[in-house]
Amino acid sequence: MVDCKSNSSSPDYFDRSFIESFPSDFDKESELPPPLEDKLVIISVAKDLKVITDVYSLKKLYQNKYYKSYSIYYDYLYDCFNQKISITCNEAKDIALRWHMVWNKPFKLDQDIVQTYQTHGLEYSLNAFGERSRAFLNNKEKIYTMGRWHYGTKAATFFYLCFINGGTMAYDDYVGQYFISFPRQ
Repeated sequence: MVDCKSNSSSPDYFDRSFIESFPSDFDKESELPPPLEDKLVIISVAKDLKVITDVYSLKKLYQNKYYKSYSIYYDYLYDCFNQKISITCNEAKDIALRWHMVWNKPFKLDQDIVQTYQTHGLEYSLNAFGERSRAFLNNKEKIYTMGRWHYGTKAATFFYLCFINGGTMAYDDYVGQYFISFPRQ
């Protein structure tokens, strides 16, 4: 793989069936977006950086650059989601979320948040940092919200930890909150 740096020692956070639940072909201009298109994902960038983006942007990056390195789109997504490849900083700037100025550049993980997570686990971190969404208590998933005041590297690090633990994230621009959901066990 000439175009990206592979990290085969990275653990597998996501299984293939989850990856294949994302659409392989969709058009941003279509009337109804496909399921999971608006979910936020976090991928690795050179020099231990991460970037928050969406599946549509990853698809465009695949079509423009990675289709030769990965003949199967889902192999590419699998490696992206599982932090097994690192895209370049320029590519990261191209696919970083543009519609929300907070996440428009790569970030380094906040080591204090990572240490808290490693010491106490995700559930402790969720209860300390997130807010349980009362509007969704009867939902089939556990859902946490992050309000407007949760921005910056600490929040991005927290999002990353939720992401690698199977949390799916979306932004509701109507209420100005991020929603992180986890399937009930």
